[in-house]
Amino acid sequence: MSQVPSSLPPQSEDHGFDPLAFWIQYRSAIRGSVALLLAAMVGYAGIELVGYQRRQAAAEAFAAAKTPEQLSSFIQNHRGMPAAGNAALLLAGKQRTDGQIEAALATLNEFIAKSPEHPMTGSAHLALASILEQQGKTEEAVAAYRRLLAVDSRGVTAPVALLRLARIHRGLNKLDEAKALYESLQSQFPNSAFAAEALQEGQQLAPSAVLQVPAAPAPAPGGGEGK
Repeated sequence: MSQVPSSLPPQSEDHGFDPLAFWIQYRSAIRGSVALLLAAMVGYAGIELVGYQRRQAAAEAFAAAKTPEQLSSFIQNHRGMPAAGNAALLLAGKQRTDGQIEAALATLNEFIAKSPEHPMTGSAHLALASILEQQGKTEEAVAAYRRLLAVDSRGVTAPVALLRLARIHRGLNKLDEAKALYESLQSQFPNSAFAAEALQEGQQLAPSAVLQVPAAPAPAPGGGEGK
């Protein structure tokens, strides 16, 4: 008979995760990571505080800007901030009301050129195109509306640009181009308030019924000139 071993080999004991041993082994790395995290949090809070203070100061300065000179100074000192776009549009509106059309165009062009990524750039393009259209500068207006669509194709001003472009082409009797623009507005912005106008005006482009001229009656059989 085989004999049963008097003793079994010792088995390793699994004590599981030892927090103290982990801390002793990695305490330097943990301390460094926590310090970096705290520094990042403090830095972020500081940046947010400075940004908030700048926005507050800009809002107060914008509220105090009343004259064209004050608005122009505000734009120069707060370029890139959201309020600067509002100031540019407000200044251009004042200049336009005062009959300073060229000055209004210059204000809008300068704002667009120096702040191409500003959230109000689409509105500036729209204001520029509207002035050109009212001046009768049709080709320049069309180019301005198309620039708007190129830089802000999905913005709130895009359906307005499409509608006005369609109307310009309809006025020029370019009906195919007008129809395509109306359809583009409806497909891209079906929930826009301008989609219904585009549908209605597009339906009016349908060709009118061709006027039917009655044919001359056929001569009676055996008929001829009377003798």
